[in-house]
Amino acid sequence: AVDTVLIPPDDLEPNIIDKLREDNSNDFLLEALEIGELMDALSGEGQFTLFAPDNEAFEALGEALVQKLSEEEWKPQLQDLLLYHVLGKKVLSNKLEKEITATTLNGE
Repeated sequence: AVDTVLIPPDDLEPNIIDKLREDNSNDFLLEALEIGELMDALSGEGQFTLFAPDNEAFEALGEALVQKLSEEEWKPQLQDLLLYHVLGKKVLSNKLEKEITATTLNGE
């Protein structure tokens, strides 16, 4: 039996997915993360830095390539492309240096 209701505190820090949803210039990215099955991973535990390509960047890929990346057989390539834009730690923009190197979640 349920005898209590748990309400999350108001001061929870939004995760990357929450932040992306605040700006409509990330619609393509959100859709790609959904297709690539990465939404839960990026909204779960851990600190992440996302170098988020906006809608304009996806449009620059061309409609044919974007369509191809949304197909099931291209999911590994889509995941690799998306994870190339994610660091497994929090890095603030004021801490970035001109020649900083970091390994992304796709291993590069």
